[in-house]
Amino acid sequence: MANRKLIYYIFLSTIAISLLVLYFVFLPFIKSINDTKNIAETKREELFSLQKRERRLKSLASDYNDYKSKIDILNSLFPNQKNISQYITQIQNAGQRNAVEIVSLKVLAPSQQTKKPADTYTQMTKKGELYELSMELTINSDDYSNVVNMVKTMEQVSRYTNISKVTIKKEAGNANQTSTVINFKIYVL
Repeated sequence: MANRKLIYYIFLSTIAISLLVLYFVFLPFIKSINDTKNIAETKREELFSLQKRERRLKSLASDYNDYKSKIDILNSLFPNQKNISQYITQIQNAGQRNAVEIVSLKVLAPSQQTKKPADTYTQMTKKGELYELSMELTINSDDYSNVVNMVKTMEQVSRYTNISKVTIKKEAGNANQTSTVINFKIYVL
């Protein structure tokens, strides 16, 4: 019986020691493994979030570059300078390339209703964010296709050119000669 009690004590002591070892040694180890798993999961979520953000930033950078190139094109078509000497030179060169004789290039006066007091120093009228300058170009040519090519060239010069009216007349003294009046507007920011 004494042996039995001793076996029970040894058995209970072994179980108690095992529980104490489990509690003090393995439980902190298991807890540290679980904490590491939680940290790893959190870091994985952060990584996915950062990758998603990186893709969005790359997309935004690409969009920005696209918009910037479009804005640069618009800025070249609508320059900030009111000086049109370069534009007039381009029109003269276009006339020579297209075999047309430039008879006149006039700036048309804006109507008094649309002219604002701040615009008294210039022929340009303010239209929203842009200044508009109405012009009239008179050209002579022996060939109708030269006139068409001149109009196409005018649409492709450095400034945005809005051609509003083209009037073609045959010259009375020369059956091959045509006189063309082109009304157009250019714009400045």
